[in-house]
Amino acid sequence: MKKLILLIIYMMAALSMSIHAQISSELSVIPTLDEGESLCKEVMEYSNTITKFETDLVFEDLHKQSVIALYGGFNYTIVLYGESNRIREIGLKIYGPDNNLIKSVINNSKRIIQINFKPDKSAFYKFEIIVEKFTPNYDGGRYGLIIAN
Repeated sequence: MKKLILLIIYMMAALSMSIHAQISSELSVIPTLDEGESLCKEVMEYSNTITKFETDLVFEDLHKQSVIALYGGFNYTIVLYGESNRIREIGLKIYGPDNNLIKSVINNSKRIIQINFKPDKSAFYKFEIIVEKFTPNYDGGRYGLIIAN
């Protein structure tokens, strides 16, 4: 009887570790960071410096917003990407200091977008990250935002 109980405990522990490993790999930020590193290297070929790198979760029913200080007269390259196994189409809206929509890249059918932006004045700008389409059976995923000048 003791052997049966020990065997059941061992099997439950093994199953628990397997499930934990699967969940951990599903939620891992590492693939998003790896892709971000590759994209940063591409951006650095024609930009001087990466001024901002951000990654976070975004969901179907909740858009992500970031407020970022940009300097007037500088040319910025903005790269936004969604993790490859969950996000199919991603969009970006940039709002100026008066909360007016300045630039929008929506309905582009892409998982990675790159835009160039030159603010008129130094101020805080709001970036709204919108996932337009997730992989079936997902309603959330990680994105990466790279800003370079």
